[in-house]
Amino acid sequence: MNKKIVFLSIVLVFSMCTGVHSIDSNCLGKRMLYHADIGEDNLNLTDDINSKLNQIIRNSSANSNIYVARNKMNDMLYGEDATNIRKSFISFVRDNDLSEQEAKNFLDYIYEIGDYFEPNSYDIKIAFNEYVMNRFLNENFVDGIETFDEAKMKYIIQHYDELKQQYYYLEEEEYVDLLYSLMTRLNDFSNNVNSELISDISSKSEYFKKYNVDLISTRSVPGYNAKGAVEYAKANLKRTAPGYYNFHQDGGDCANFISQCLYEGGGMEMREVNGDKYNNSNWYYYGNGNSFPYKYSASWAQASNFKHHWGARAGISVHDVPKDTSRIYFRTEYGTPISIIRKNTGQARHTIIVGGKRGTNDYWYYDHSGGNFDNSLLKRVRGEKIVQETLTF
Repeated sequence: MNKKIVFLSIVLVFSMCTGVHSIDSNCLGKRMLYHADIGEDNLNLTDDINSKLNQIIRNSSANSNIYVARNKMNDMLYGEDATNIRKSFISFVRDNDLSEQEAKNFLDYIYEIGDYFEPNSYDIKIAFNEYVMNRFLNENFVDGIETFDEAKMKYIIQHYDELKQQYYYLEEEEYVDLLYSLMTRLNDFSNNVNSELISDISSKSEYFKKYNVDLISTRSVPGYNAKGAVEYAKANLKRTAPGYYNFHQDGGDCANFISQCLYEGGGMEMREVNGDKYNNSNWYYYGNGNSFPYKYSASWAQASNFKHHWGARAGISVHDVPKDTSRIYFRTEYGTPISIIRKNTGQARHTIIVGGKRGTNDYWYYDHSGGNFDNSLLKRVRGEKIVQETLTF
């Protein structure tokens, strides 16, 4: 008997803020946030930057579930997750040569919108992508990226090269992913984006033209073993499964872990339609032991690409989860993969899977970041926008 299941994407709601690059352009030089001899464990940030990070982590305790289980402020500010956030932030600043002023203004933006970082450098990059886009749109639109329509998308496409220069830290495929994610935002994250916009952006990027043509269009995913996927998640929650590499130090392991759940436990087939690892029609992983894989697709190991692959393969739509979750029954199913995304760019930042029932109207969820068996799905998604579409496996 077929079982109905949903593919979910969770959208974090943001407000607007001013950008930073125009401010930095007036600086005579860049004052870096770290000492010249900084090591991986050296967290010697400037006092002001460290204070802003503390504010973000402290503020997160009131509205995010990463820190819900923490009982002491000291744990929230200096525990393992907070330490990893600091390390990831330093790494992002250093790798992308940000000035102290750039970093301060970026943190101001994050603090004003009330958001927090997952403890990995990938999430920080996704947040910075939104920050740069908001600054760019604020030059010509009073509400920046807070609202989004075809006029703004057309403006972005018209200024494709100019905007790309501001995303100097992104590879071509990452920049294309950002713009495609913005386009899907226009139609409730479906793949039915305005054909004129598809044509316009294809004229700007040969990579995008190929990337879009090769997207999977099916809406049927037969043979999924939801129980097997969840059992795999539980069995490997606190370890790296034999035969797989852990991408934790490479930006995060969330998508890699959920891909394993779908493949090893859920019986979903790998797909390799061409040799382009960044083409989201592909979904595969080939490796030996726990060493870095010799071949894998971005859709297997990176949250945003994972969302594109399974959004096209399974289908998605939109509704809201109110902040008062005691008044609703959370509509999802056992074994459902979930992408947590940013509303303002549509880019996925984290990936989890739904476990069993947790009380009357809640579920467990599992991921490879928290590594806990008692995570409440409702607490994770309350007050956010959920993208889902019922389908039959």
